[in-house]
Amino acid sequence: MIKVRMEVNKKVGVGAQKNGAAARAEHPNELAAGVRGDEARAVGKTAEQVFDEAAGGEALVARLEADYPELRFRAGKRFMFRPPRTVVYAGFLEGRRGVDEAFDEERRELEWGLQLLHEVGHALSGHRDFRTDPERIRMEREAWERARELAERYRAAGCDIYYDEDFVEAALDTYRDWLHRRSACPECGLTRYQTVDGRWHCPGCEGF
Repeated sequence: MIKVRMEVNKKVGVGAQKNGAAARAEHPNELAAGVRGDEARAVGKTAEQVFDEAAGGEALVARLEADYPELRFRAGKRFMFRPPRTVVYAGFLEGRRGVDEAFDEERRELEWGLQLLHEVGHALSGHRDFRTDPERIRMEREAWERARELAERYRAAGCDIYYDEDFVEAALDTYRDWLHRRSACPECGLTRYQTVDGRWHCPGCEGF
């Protein structure tokens, strides 16, 4: 999901800085939990060491930081891309549920990774803003195509991730359903059309 108008959550950034400082003070010569990118390099770790030693979602974040230093990766409440270069990712495997917990965790790890690659896909595609709802869906699909390329690349490099068509199509379906609801005229039910200024028009109510 691309977020084009949103205030930066300063509390998240301040909290991350405090946690990073505390970790460096407690573990000055090793990679502490939650230390990534520049913080990891500050304690004497190479990009490959960061990738090899980090666990779960931290490994993928660390690898992306090393491969795309022009992007900024930040933890937050949900996945989003904040133009022009900030990728926000949600907590990893939080609140997992399921009868088969091992399978559930594996599945959630895959979906978490794909969502992260999707937001990176927005960044690499140069997405900034959109004026119409169909354009937004086009951008979502384009970001997922970039995520496919990234998933194939990192899987070939040994990462435990693959592109799941069903998951991606389900994610795109939420946008298709949203667009269908938005395009239905609330007065007569006909399908409306949207002009470049973002306004919806009904051919039945307004005439051709």
